[in-house]
Amino acid sequence: MRLKFILDVDNLTLPLNYRYALQSFLYSCLETNRATLLHDDKTLKPFVFSNIIGKFKIEDKNINYSGQCFFLMASSDKTIIEDVKAYVESNGFINLYDAKIPIKRVELIKRGFEDSIYSYRTLSPIVIFDKDEDGKYNFYHPEDNYFIEALAKNIKHKYSLLYDGECPAIDIYDITNIKRRMCEYKGFYYTAYDLALSMNANKEIHQLVMDLGVGYRNPAGFGMLELVKK
Repeated sequence: MRLKFILDVDNLTLPLNYRYALQSFLYSCLETNRATLLHDDKTLKPFVFSNIIGKFKIEDKNINYSGQCFFLMASSDKTIIEDVKAYVESNGFINLYDAKIPIKRVELIKRGFEDSIYSYRTLSPIVIFDKDEDGKYNFYHPEDNYFIEALAKNIKHKYSLLYDGECPAIDIYDITNIKRRMCEYKGFYYTAYDLALSMNANKEIHQLVMDLGVGYRNPAGFGMLELVKK
């Protein structure tokens, strides 16, 4: 399930790296005990969110939106979706930094899958990395073999936490429209990529990647996907 938040603004200026502020707001929407449990869960935080999407210009480390803009979040946990939707509809705005940004409307989006092959594009960039012996991060480009291997392995890990039994086969291919992004989160810079991809998998896996995202750091606003076509 996913929510689309349409912001009721003509102009909006935010720091360029607003991911942590948006993540913090989403946590604040949750019932207190649920937020604490989710924050402390080291196995799976079942949500992902997109960039704020709209026409924009970047000036002096700020991003300036003009006209209507929106963002999305998704989760496999119905209670998370219900908490966030209820909070935003009750208050009528979202809090980012010192600003109360009015919400025009919130849309609940449900999507089922019947086929095995679908194409996607990113709504927030995908990050894949590992660490060497010294703790240094090594980030991988989508054309590296490790990138696709790690994507598939990460999906299988999430599947094992949500479903009983072995994860079925996953084929990720036709990665195109690759664009490199440098993204700051809590003072650390990640090398991430916007792209398009196709996937051959069963319907549960397609639902999983729509609800939880792909790659690493999904709850920090990385790896949210949008369905393009079959």
